[in-house]
Amino acid sequence: MMRHQGKGVESNLLKTTPRSDGKKQVTYNGHPLYRFDEDQKAGDTDGQAVDAFGAKWYVIGPEGKKITTEPTNGTDGGY
Repeated sequence: MMRHQGKGVESNLLKTTPRSDGKKQVTYNGHPLYRFDEDQKAGDTDGQAVDAFGAKWYVIGPEGKKITTEPTNGTDGGY
């Protein structure tokens, strides 16, 4: 059951999918959702474009598409 859907989130794009360990993974428009550990509050995007676990990670916009804007601060993540 989905709870605490954020402002601007389209509920029809919010779903779950089974993971290989049997647990459920939340998805948005088919993209698995994760929280970057260094992001501490709403709006933090320090994980943007971080290359980890075999791919770059990106923020997903409210319309369900990944935002591929690269960080501009010269680090591995953040806007």
